[in-house]
Amino acid sequence: MKNKLNILHLQNKLNLTCGISKTIFLLAKNSSEKLNNFVICLEENAAYKFEKIGLAPVKCSTPQYNPINIIINILFIIRYCREKKIDIIHSHHRYFDLITLVIGKVTGIKTVITVHSKIYGIRSLSYLNRNIIACGSAIKKHLVGYYRKNNLDITIINNMIDEDEISEIHSSNELKDCLLISKDKVIIGFIGNFEINRKGLDVLVASFKDLLLTNSNIHLMLTGGGKDKKILIEMTKQFSSNVTICDAVENVFDYFRLIDILVLPSRTEPFSLSILEAGRFKKPVVGSNIDGTPEIISHMDNGLLFESENINELNNCLQNLISDEKLRIKLGENLYSTVTTKYDKSIIIPQYINYYKKILT
Repeated sequence: MKNKLNILHLQNKLNLTCGISKTIFLLAKNSSEKLNNFVICLEENAAYKFEKIGLAPVKCSTPQYNPINIIINILFIIRYCREKKIDIIHSHHRYFDLITLVIGKVTGIKTVITVHSKIYGIRSLSYLNRNIIACGSAIKKHLVGYYRKNNLDITIINNMIDEDEISEIHSSNELKDCLLISKDKVIIGFIGNFEINRKGLDVLVASFKDLLLTNSNIHLMLTGGGKDKKILIEMTKQFSSNVTICDAVENVFDYFRLIDILVLPSRTEPFSLSILEAGRFKKPVVGSNIDGTPEIISHMDNGLLFESENINELNNCLQNLISDEKLRIKLGENLYSTVTTKYDKSIIIPQYINYYKKILT
């Protein structure tokens, strides 16, 4: 086997708030000694981030999903694979899974798909690849239970953190001044996609509204982007002086430093990169007890869990942390220990490299 394998990653959209995009970026960046990585996408707003590590994503000639354009994209990817001598095509989206099944049969190139989230529907045309990576145990269980995939075809490789990515552009005090947040506030934060139904942001807003009745020292900061931003602004209109809504930023780590508590009130959460990033900054996490969140968070050990949709439980968790700084510090320290010993790039990257070598033998 040659010293460096050529790996082509396929993703529909590359963007700043997308955990999948971050995973591809960290994998490409940290495996460069062993792998030559390439990326093709349908749409992007974060190409410049990849370009900084010498990897310029290529856009398919057409992002449309109709049959004619699918054929155009298949031919485009086949030409690209032959030009770059690709050894493995790694899909990160269900759209490309079906496409690469065809490409693999035509070219003989090995293919793999990582399943990053729980998707439903189109069972007969989904995840037909025999080489499947799941980002966590909850996703593997979903693939076996809902899609009837063979348990032996699925390998779990978790998300990762990269301490070298941690940088500081603005200090917390500078950001508070810029955002007009009083320095004595306990900041409750959410960082991710503004998708209310999936992320449970309506539950967080309702909980924060309740907590404001008895806590004058709290502030809610929502950082990210997505289709529901305008709805969030309307939902928080009555107490907008206690809420800051920020667009997606490249250096999101400044915002992890700024917050005191990270909340993930999700209705579905496969294996949260935000939890790992919060742990890197020793921030306590309150998450709904679903899917991949309890794979990382142990209640009262390295975070707090509440039943999804249960606003009263979320209120209690947050109230405990608002009033007890020592508990915040303890949970944050323990979460830091969890993420650095289990999910550091030095642990996860070799798993990818060994997996690639395995499917080529």
